Amino acid sequence: MDYHIKFRPDTYDEVLGQDKQVASIRKAVKSGNQSFILAGPSGVGKTTLARIIANEIKCTHDNRIEVDAATHTGIDPMRELTRSMNFKSISGNTKIYIIDEAHALSKAAWQSLLKSVEEPPDGVFWVFCTTELNKIPKTIQTRCLVYNLSSVSSDIIFDLLVFIKAEEELEIEDSWLELIAKNSDGSPRQALTSLSVCETCTSKKEVAQMLETVESENEVIELCRVLIAHEAWKKVITLVDSLIKQEVAPESIRRIILQYFMSVIKNPNTKNQMTVFCLQVFEAFKEAIYDTKAYYSIFLALGELYYSE
Repeated sequence: MDYHIKFRPDTYDEVLGQDKQVASIRKAVKSGNQSFILAGPSGVGKTTLARIIANEIKCTHDNRIEVDAATHTGIDPMRELTRSMNFKSISGNTKIYIIDEAHALSKAAWQSLLKSVEEPPDGVFWVFCTTELNKIPKTIQTRCLVYNLSSVSSDIIFDLLVFIKAEEELEIEDSWLELIAKNSDGSPRQALTSLSVCETCTSKKEVAQMLETVESENEVIELCRVLIAHEAWKKVITLVDSLIKQEVAPESIRRIILQYFMSVIKNPNTKNQMTVFCLQVFEAFKEAIYDTKAYYSIFLALGELYYSE
């Protein structure tokens, strides 16, 4: 079952974890604003919100134009869009142009959009969705209302998974859903995709294997404590070897380490020396590990913490 499609929000009230942004967007649309940038991590609801805006302005499906800028990066596709703005539609009075991966557009393409974004005709809306706001030209940003969507907390995602479990009558333990929520990177879409993958699992261990993560974070937390105590390097190797045997993805190990030290640095009782060490951990583990077998990246980061001056 494609839960991320079936349970995609259809209204503002159904969007999770973006209450302030949604309230502001709702008011802005009613006030007549027509050009928006929705920025934020993957899977937090940017395109979904753009489609909800389309629904709210009573834009028909024929007049909702979605473009993948990663594929159509050049000036010609954007010129075609701006030309089409001036044609009246027989199926409605409003049009919306939703540009996904907008940061991929070329400089020339952005230049061709400037006038249309600043002064769109009546009933024409622009929504640019991006994971890299810094790559959107300032000349465009200043002509749009910019909204930064945030990662959604694992608690909110867990509640969503529990709701879907009840709706779909799934035979899956809440502790498994908690594991899925924690490993969703703050993305409801990722969580629902993971639920689709894991719904036939028969144990939490199997769920952890499907997610390439740990059934329990205890071993990684123990690794964090070893780092803090600066125990023997041999202890570090033993703990990492155990995680390798469990086939835990290096990226999962990295994320748990960062989460642990984030909680340490936010603790008001943390001493200055420990704060400095936390910052060193963040630096050592700042790069995401896309290769699911790249355990050398974990050893390299740990080695930097152990042996650098």
